[in-house]
Amino acid sequence: MPVCVSDCLPARLPACLPACLSVCLPACLSICLCDCLSACLPACLSICVTACLPACLPVCLSVYLSVCLPACLSICLPAGLSVCLFVCLSLFLSACLSVCPCACLSACLPACLPVCLSVYLSVCLSICLPAGLPVCLSVCLFVCLSLFLSACLSVCLCACLSVCLPVCLSAFLSFCLPVCLSACLFVCLSVFLPACLFVCLSVFLPVCLPAGGGSKGRSWKWKEMLRFPHISQCTDLAMNIERDYYSLCMKQPIGKKLFQLFCRSRPDLQNYMSFLDALDTFEEKSDIERREFGISIIQRFLMSQSGQCVPTGPRHEQSCSQSLELDPCGDVFRDCREELHQHLSGEPFVQYQESMFFDRFLQWKTLERKPISKQRFRQYRLLGKGGFGEVWACQVRATGMMYACKKLEKTHVKKRQGEAMALNEKQLLEGLDSRFVVSLAYAYETKHALCMVLTMMSGGDLRFHISNIGAPGLERDRVCFYAAEVCCGLIHLHQTSILYRDLKPENILLDDNGHIRISDLGLAVRLSEGSLVRGRVGTLGYMAPEVIGHEHYGMSADWWGLGCLIYEMTAGQPPFRARGDHPSASEMERKIQTQREEYSDKFSKEAKDLCTSLLTKDPKQRLGCRGSQWGEVQSHPFFQKINFRMLEAGLVNPPFKPDPRHVYCSDVQDIEEFSSVKGVTLNQTDNSFYSKFNTGSVPITWQNEMIETGCFRELNIFGPAGTRSPDLDWSQNPGSPKRSLMDRIFHRHTSDPATEDGKQKLLPSETYMKSGLLRTTL
Repeated sequence: MPVCVSDCLPARLPACLPACLSVCLPACLSICLCDCLSACLPACLSICVTACLPACLPVCLSVYLSVCLPACLSICLPAGLSVCLFVCLSLFLSACLSVCPCACLSACLPACLPVCLSVYLSVCLSICLPAGLPVCLSVCLFVCLSLFLSACLSVCLCACLSVCLPVCLSAFLSFCLPVCLSACLFVCLSVFLPACLFVCLSVFLPVCLPAGGGSKGRSWKWKEMLRFPHISQCTDLAMNIERDYYSLCMKQPIGKKLFQLFCRSRPDLQNYMSFLDALDTFEEKSDIERREFGISIIQRFLMSQSGQCVPTGPRHEQSCSQSLELDPCGDVFRDCREELHQHLSGEPFVQYQESMFFDRFLQWKTLERKPISKQRFRQYRLLGKGGFGEVWACQVRATGMMYACKKLEKTHVKKRQGEAMALNEKQLLEGLDSRFVVSLAYAYETKHALCMVLTMMSGGDLRFHISNIGAPGLERDRVCFYAAEVCCGLIHLHQTSILYRDLKPENILLDDNGHIRISDLGLAVRLSEGSLVRGRVGTLGYMAPEVIGHEHYGMSADWWGLGCLIYEMTAGQPPFRARGDHPSASEMERKIQTQREEYSDKFSKEAKDLCTSLLTKDPKQRLGCRGSQWGEVQSHPFFQKINFRMLEAGLVNPPFKPDPRHVYCSDVQDIEEFSSVKGVTLNQTDNSFYSKFNTGSVPITWQNEMIETGCFRELNIFGPAGTRSPDLDWSQNPGSPKRSLMDRIFHRHTSDPATEDGKQKLLPSETYMKSGLLRTTL
């Protein structure tokens, strides 16, 4: 043991560590820790390594720990010591072993270790540690970080990922571990990994995080951040909010859920809610299942003899039965649904506005309208760079939801006169709600930048998938799927009179499930009904002939772009430029306006026909621009296997799902640093523009975030037996505001104008639970 440790461990490690290892641990465990069961001790090699360990230990370390180690321990070590190796010298951790000596790992570690952290440790540490550390030390650090960044630092991990290791290890490990082991870890981090650790955290970890939310990643103060104001503080909002049924109870997700809760609390409205639930389920059924399920809906809710029959149902029974028989895939219950909502928008909606459910909606809206600043987010790795700034991965502290923050440098925007473009993109995005277009969640400003917080798309863009993975181009099923989703995105834009004008592979992004979204609406424009626009806008290789020719054009330019996209996904190159060619701008213009594209054997008959129809030079004859508009695009034989109804509902599985362990973009080191602009002065006119940009949360996206991350479910608590909780009780005065440390030191009172900000202390959610109040959710 003394020879082995002194040969293997770095000289800077404390001298007591080898002594502790040989004294406190059995020889077999010391062997594993000192040299990772390698050639240093051949006695163990013949038993353990050949049977269990993979040849490339540093790379397959996660496999070794999760799969091979239990078998190894059962052969080489006493059963009771299996815990010790997993927690990395857990014999030193007397506190942990005294609490849970046998169940520590099986109960604590697998449950506490987040998926993103295990991916980070298996990918990042296997790359960085073996380069500068002995194998034995790599294992030591790997397991220590696995334990303490998941179990001991589970709270800190949610709060400060970017600074967790350098800051929190010094705070926690020195208390949780004996001095010798703490010193071991800190020497390793400070000597062997002076810079690599920051690169790992900022580059690898955010890519492995899921795009969605959940309880992981929340700040430990998340309930305080989302604490409801007392209802008496919502009176101004109650007076000014738009009292429209379709806005409050259908479009806004939280408003819809609370209205449904209200209706379910009323016996006379419960059948209406059951009917609406059945109609929503009907829309999710496959074409084969719709007829049978539709018949059951008619029998339950539209027949007068049924106990669940709604009052408006019987007069629609015959028409719905006929529609279901003729076309079960159509909108069978449309008229019935409209009349049902017309009824609910009357007296039930009036009564809802007088209920505690509407008051709770006002509380949510008050939280939604709170000012937004950069302190609301954690910032992670740089994702890319655009014309006006950079895009960074970020996370909402209160909910854990991951987003992409597009930062527009104020000086760059002003120098290039991009104010109108930036404001245009922001205003267009906040009015959209499509699963095929990136969503805007927040818009705010910092001292130097305008920030748009957008949907996190961690799967990379189509340019990367077409050009950097395997042979140029994509498989046919992927081409068809992506083209169908882009088609749906264009239709959603066109239905709101938005002309996109910049369709190209770089602007089509994949999420972590493999679905795509259209991004970057900086060049998009909203057209009034029947109007056209003129302007040379877009990327040259994807511009339509009428755009290049300075003609007036409408939505035809986007269908040309779809043809270029399908062609490039299939052929691996744009239609009018071969790979490796760099023609001049004039040559590209000539080819687009006069030359016909060529098709290789990669194109099926249907793909060739679709591209030819979309790349027609005359916009009046182009597919998508004729009489039936986008309907003829979706009905093309190329999309024969696509069920657009289910695709729009998000019920079609993508043919390709990005690997969360891979980074589908350029290395962060390849992204050039965004240079600053000198000589640009910001004035009052600029501040006026910034105030139009800085509008905070986008209602629908913010409310979806609350629901998807579980915050709505955990916070939407009412009193027992359907009564109001204290924060909803108009008869109770709100509590006094929480006094800060400085207030208490200088004896300031809440009535002091210098400290009174109008915000009242609110009753925390935990108080409701302790007093026996109920959690009421859908």
